[in-house]
Amino acid sequence: MRILILGGGAGGLFSALALKKENPSLEIHIFDKEDKLGKKLYATGNGHCNISNLGIDSKFYNNPEFVQKLFGFCGFQKVYTFLNDFCIPTKNLGNLVYPLSFSAGSLMASLEILLKNYGVVPHTSEKAIDYGSAEGKLVLHTDKGSYEGERLIVATGGASSPNLGSDGSFYGVLRNHGYKVNRLRPGLTSVRCKGGIPKADGSRHECLLKAFDNGKLIYQEEGEAVFRHDGLSGICVFNAESVIERNFEKGHHYEIVLDLFPQENADELSTKISRAISVFGKDYMLCFLGEKLSSYVGGRLHDRADARECAWLLKNLAFEYTGSSGFMHSQVTLGGLDVSEVSDELESRLEKGVYFVGEVLDIDGLCGGFNLSFAIACALRVAKTCT
Repeated sequence: MRILILGGGAGGLFSALALKKENPSLEIHIFDKEDKLGKKLYATGNGHCNISNLGIDSKFYNNPEFVQKLFGFCGFQKVYTFLNDFCIPTKNLGNLVYPLSFSAGSLMASLEILLKNYGVVPHTSEKAIDYGSAEGKLVLHTDKGSYEGERLIVATGGASSPNLGSDGSFYGVLRNHGYKVNRLRPGLTSVRCKGGIPKADGSRHECLLKAFDNGKLIYQEEGEAVFRHDGLSGICVFNAESVIERNFEKGHHYEIVLDLFPQENADELSTKISRAISVFGKDYMLCFLGEKLSSYVGGRLHDRADARECAWLLKNLAFEYTGSSGFMHSQVTLGGLDVSEVSDELESRLEKGVYFVGEVLDIDGLCGGFNLSFAIACALRVAKTCT
């Protein structure tokens, strides 16, 4: 049996290995329009490749019911076993799971060796144009030729990080085949705030972040916020951006509020600020914040040395959300192929023998290895059902 895989990212690569594990005699071809496989994998986890999470749970995804069904079949333990079966040892940093090498580059090198050893045929710099069927077989048409196969696995990714290959272009093909594709938005990326934060550009501070939709709390997380000339960044910010964009409605007012000292209540903080004012005068803010951030907060206080007002602001530093920084720097795509178009086995409900895995589906998770875990779980599910 010949299986054609579209996309050389995580979903496609792990699907090929999972299929070979199930049936080594399969003939598998991977097609990618980029000049090498796994370009996006090289960049994941800051180059360390956060591949999974010990606390994997469907609640971290936009469609928990769909994900729960998938994880019920192939949850974290199967993902972990799969990696170790292929001699990809892992290590944990808290709940975050990384390759033992702590290197995305070395992981990709290992995957390429495995694919070669199993006889998987790569077709790089070859763009899929369309697909169809003829005489009971599926036919893939690329810019270099046509290929027949018994199964077609679509793992083309979303529209995030187009410089790494996932530009969303294949969704047009799917629409032409009659599939419902939900609106695409960038996820897990920095946010733009009204007026920007140029005075504090480059500053970092641990905080409790809260995101509000018309005054209603929709997300909160403790983590490090990074202040930028045009807004905010950092993992907790990325997650908040995804939650906001998942639920975004025109006309709503979205706000991100930072408590810079969540371990202190307002009265305790006010007392400490009052003491600092008595000792350091107008420079009291340097006792609490770095130079650039203290200058920014001082500006929002109009340089008034009022302990209670300052304490309140440090615990309620609010920014009006005006949008994300776009697809170029986003880690995952929100939207995509509607999950109603696939069965629990990830097979198309419209076309027999066509399967979908990974980010091409309208499934997105928060930071922490959740999106790679989903891609691997999809690969394991498809490998059990499409052969």
